[in-house]
Amino acid sequence: MTPHLPLSESAVQMLAEAMLHFLWQGTALWLAAVCVVHVWPIRTSQARYAFYCGLLMLLAAAPLVTLLAVSVEPVATGAALLVAPNRAGNDAVIEAAADAAAQSSDRPSAILLADSPFDMVKSWLRQQRPLIVYFWLAGAALMAARLILGGIGVWTIVRRRQPIPPETSQIVDRLARQLAFRVRPAVHAVERISQAIAVGILKPMVLLPAAWICELPSDVLEAVIAHELAHLRRWDVAINFIQRVVEAVLFFHPVVWWCSRRLRIEREMCCDELAQAAIGDRVVYAKALAYLAHQQCSSFEPLLAAGIGGGKMVLLKRIRNILGVVSGRHGRFYGPSCTLVGAVVASLVWVAIFGVPSRLRHVPPAEPFDEVTLNQGPASSSAAPLGRNVPSEKAKATLPNYTIEPPDILLIDVLKVVPKPPYRIEPADVLSIEVEGTSDFAPIRDRFIVDAGGQVDLGARYHKVHVAGLTIDEAAEAIRKFLLEIVRQPEVSVTLFQSTGPQPVSGEHLVSPDGAINLGVYGQVNVARMTLEEARAAIEKKLAEFLDNPRVAVTVFAYNSKVYYLIIESLASGDHVVRLPITGSETVLDALAYVNGLTRLSSKKIWIARPVTGTNGDTILPVNWIEITKGAATGMNYQVFPGDRIFVTERSPSQAKR
Repeated sequence: MTPHLPLSESAVQMLAEAMLHFLWQGTALWLAAVCVVHVWPIRTSQARYAFYCGLLMLLAAAPLVTLLAVSVEPVATGAALLVAPNRAGNDAVIEAAADAAAQSSDRPSAILLADSPFDMVKSWLRQQRPLIVYFWLAGAALMAARLILGGIGVWTIVRRRQPIPPETSQIVDRLARQLAFRVRPAVHAVERISQAIAVGILKPMVLLPAAWICELPSDVLEAVIAHELAHLRRWDVAINFIQRVVEAVLFFHPVVWWCSRRLRIEREMCCDELAQAAIGDRVVYAKALAYLAHQQCSSFEPLLAAGIGGGKMVLLKRIRNILGVVSGRHGRFYGPSCTLVGAVVASLVWVAIFGVPSRLRHVPPAEPFDEVTLNQGPASSSAAPLGRNVPSEKAKATLPNYTIEPPDILLIDVLKVVPKPPYRIEPADVLSIEVEGTSDFAPIRDRFIVDAGGQVDLGARYHKVHVAGLTIDEAAEAIRKFLLEIVRQPEVSVTLFQSTGPQPVSGEHLVSPDGAINLGVYGQVNVARMTLEEARAAIEKKLAEFLDNPRVAVTVFAYNSKVYYLIIESLASGDHVVRLPITGSETVLDALAYVNGLTRLSSKKIWIARPVTGTNGDTILPVNWIEITKGAATGMNYQVFPGDRIFVTERSPSQAKR
């Protein structure tokens, strides 16, 4: 069951596309980062920290850039589902295949898109878009709740803070001067925490376990305080918050977690270097880290805090970094191997999911639908590949925007017919008059008809005012002066609601052979090969030469230019051709219903010959009369498109061609 999401279809598609693309983008960035680190070793912790910060920002930016760049694929029309020439990238291949088929035989043939395994994967992923977005939203919500709970935990810890002893305060003052703090940092003691942490984005502070102040040796305590002050000096708490947000949004990709973990390790090393510089003795600082590792201090720290902890292996690596012990190198071919493997994997992922075009399949021209095929119905092996991609009764396609052609008939209605100013008021015009300052018992706020004498009747209390021959502004001034004798300081507003002067435009309009429609006194407008919206804009532009801001409604009254043909061949009664208009949803049974069913044929053979755009060939779609009527096989009750030829005959398609 597909979940219902409070998002538009285009938004769901764009989000799903961005996440699917991020799967290979994140993998490619990871492989590139691994190759860079091992091919060109980054020797300083600060440089590695900056490198991983940049990598995390690239990971965060990749989905955003994809959202801006991705385009939602348009809904395929019936012709696009059937014939490959509507896909621009395959035009040359299809035309070559069609030419070869035309040279080999003059019998019906079809060029269709065959489903490849990659097509099936892409189709399945498109169907799962709402589910993908649903799980991403659910996961992001859980990660956001995790962050909120982490913030509440930090707030609870901060509330229990206590002042530190004077001896510890002196250590803080000395280290703050060494680390060049402009303002003395806040350091407090807190009970029931397992390790020292730096918290607070707007009001940063260091929280020390109360037990550590009493139990740790002075040199170890000094190293701990120096490390946490280094976190404050480097604004690590704020950067850690950004990390957590990126983790919450992109939680589904393991590369994000890998990069974030590497970033935290390098951050601790940077703080170690800054702290040991403040202490002045790297050996003492290394012994302090070793002491913490020996005491098995907890590596747990709140989500929105920066601590000194870490696993024993991480602490060992930090000690080696402080003492300047260089770890072993990889083999000389490790980096190039990673580069090659990364490029191959990223390319395969891209090609497998997004980059492989559909394979073309050319239906052989020899007797595609004989007696056996028709009797087997839609389950036959020959008809199944066609029926899977061809719109039918239960899977109709939406036709593209209708383009107007002769001899269509348009229904045009001009909703606003107001002449251009300055307009002189005439009898029978309708004015909208509103006067401010009149009595509530006798207001003037209505539409008034100009009578045959050129006057408007404002009511029994105000009588009539002559306005014929005046402009709208002059009429407003005349009414105001007239009302000054009755109303104190009236404010008059007059607009022309309806004019009897301009000729109205409404009713059916035939598109002439030259593609134009006649608008009477306003002239002609060419609407051929336009959509309804384009035709409306063209008509409004023409009327704007005579009217003030005209508004027009345009619909198709008769679809005369888009047709299909029903061809009935009978050995007894001769041939009949029926020309039928397309309305957008007709099927084979609808076409037969228009002509009162089938004629008396001894053997009913029905098929559709559908022209292939840009080629001399056509697509043959078989229809089994027994199956679509008595068997209710909707898969063969194909949707009809413009230009289709529906043949009803006693002969097979190849015999009918002879």
